[in-house]
Amino acid sequence: MKQTPQNLSRGSRTAIASTKKPHRRLLYIILAAFLAIVTYLSAASWETEILKKRAVGIWEHQMMEGKGAVWADGVEETQMEPPKLKEFGAYPMDAALNSRSGIVVGYEKNILLGGGGWAIYGGLISRIDGESSAMELWGREIIHCYASLFGCAPGKTYYDFFLIRRDKITNQAVLLNRWLESWRDMTGYNPSEGRFAPEVEGSLSYRSGVLYVRITHTTRSVAESLRVDL
Repeated sequence: MKQTPQNLSRGSRTAIASTKKPHRRLLYIILAAFLAIVTYLSAASWETEILKKRAVGIWEHQMMEGKGAVWADGVEETQMEPPKLKEFGAYPMDAALNSRSGIVVGYEKNILLGGGGWAIYGGLISRIDGESSAMELWGREIIHCYASLFGCAPGKTYYDFFLIRRDKITNQAVLLNRWLESWRDMTGYNPSEGRFAPEVEGSLSYRSGVLYVRITHTTRSVAESLRVDL
């Protein structure tokens, strides 16, 4: 007689059901693992963006104060360093490491599969002094470091520059303009030309009441002018 669900014995139906349970259990385990990974990656990405906002905020505060500093994971370094003789640098990394206005801010979070950290280098690039105020061009590069088994590995970077007017008596600063660059390979290597790209540089000049701003060696070079009284 042909077996149907109606005439199967209770034992046979129990055996069939028991063979289905392991498959369902495995499916639930896979689904739970997938949801856990998605949640982990979302949390890591969110935390990385929070670290970026903190680092950017600290760097811009130091810029508006006009003071060089080194910050690591939210704490300002107080260790004495050899005095830096240069007032400003030719490009952001030069200003950060070799000038009195150098600002370095770093946040590192070694979270695999989606984590990483941020390193910001920059400082005063150029300055034009007047009787009561000064025009300053600040530049920085923000490097996104990706998490790895051995810490944070440098990834990509972008540059931005700030034009500031600073009162020479009160030191109060006003942001006049900002130029933001898109992401690019940190090494700056151009395979089509077979060489490394030059550093991103900026400069100010002042003639007959007109301030000239120039930023070179970027994907979008800047050459602008504005009339100011110094």
